[in-house]
Amino acid sequence: MTKWLAMMAILFSTQAISSPAGLSEPLILRQVTLNGTVGPAYYSRIEEGYRFVSVPKAEENARLAGMR
Repeated sequence: MTKWLAMMAILFSTQAISSPAGLSEPLILRQVTLNGTVGPAYYSRIEEGYRFVSVPKAEENARLAGMR
């Protein structure tokens, strides 16, 4: 019985520690245009702006080549 209680205490303590911090918000993707780049993005509350999920390859190549 004592082993069972100890195991349950460990289980509940790890569950409490591993819970997420902060507000639970759904990830909402939107189609946005930023600096001439169009694509799906999400709003980052930390950075207070939209972040692209992925940059289209042609746009990235043009940026790296200094064309944009």
